[in-house]
Amino acid sequence: MTMRRRIFRIGLFAALALATISLISQRRARGTVLAYTSCPFSGAPVVVLNAGIDAEDTMPVRIHEEVHAQQCRELGALRYRWRNLSASGILSLEIPAYCEAAAARMGRRDTRKIVLERLEDDVQGAFSGKLDSAEIRKNLATDCLDRI
Repeated sequence: MTMRRRIFRIGLFAALALATISLISQRRARGTVLAYTSCPFSGAPVVVLNAGIDAEDTMPVRIHEEVHAQQCRELGALRYRWRNLSASGILSLEIPAYCEAAAARMGRRDTRKIVLERLEDDVQGAFSGKLDSAEIRKNLATDCLDRI
């Protein structure tokens, strides 16, 4: 094996190792995914809940994901995915979903204070380091605080 190939292989291995470490650290920073919605190019959207979800979170999380399923049906897979490419596009999809989940928590008679704290914690956590917290609060105030 030539020296040039050996250096190339070492560099490639180092790049793969750094990429793997970066992906693992990003996953840990995001926390546990409670659920997700798949928006396929053909067929209906699929909502998947994490088996380890707390009982008290099941209903609000399902409602949150059902909002995404409806967005998928309305926008279509291509436009839905296109919106997921930028933080502001993701926010435009997430705010209605978080608001519906918060309204569901109010519907089961959780206190307004707890619902608002949970809403802000969830949204701020989801967008930590991606969007300014003032922009997030403005969107929450505009889109759903009157319903809670």
